[in-house]
Amino acid sequence: MTPNFALFFAGLLLPAAMLLLWQLKRSKPVDWELYVAFIRREFPPQQREIAQALAAQLARFVVGFQIKNLRPEHSLKEIAEWSHDSFSALELAIACAEEFGVVSDGDTTFQALVGRVVAKRRRGA
Repeated sequence: MTPNFALFFAGLLLPAAMLLLWQLKRSKPVDWELYVAFIRREFPPQQREIAQALAAQLARFVVGFQIKNLRPEHSLKEIAEWSHDSFSALELAIACAEEFGVVSDGDTTFQALVGRVVAKRRRGA
């Protein structure tokens, strides 16, 4: 390789790398509320907002993009298995209990969890 060609190649490569880094830095975070909006159609109107909010939190903190597999009949145990970390169903149930003030276990379905949170909010309001 001649020195002139190497300088020319480096002159092209450096700006391209800088542009790529700039684009990566500018990328927007995931809008989990929008990403999980599909779950709203699975619930009655009075439960849709809670279902979407719960699904968004599960996506954000536990399962990430695997949330696209979520259906109302999935149990917390099944949802915990989607996690890339060593997150257990018990930990998920405890986190739900602390966050939303509802009792749940690994066999609690997502639909039951949503129902419990809605009922708790109605009692509290």
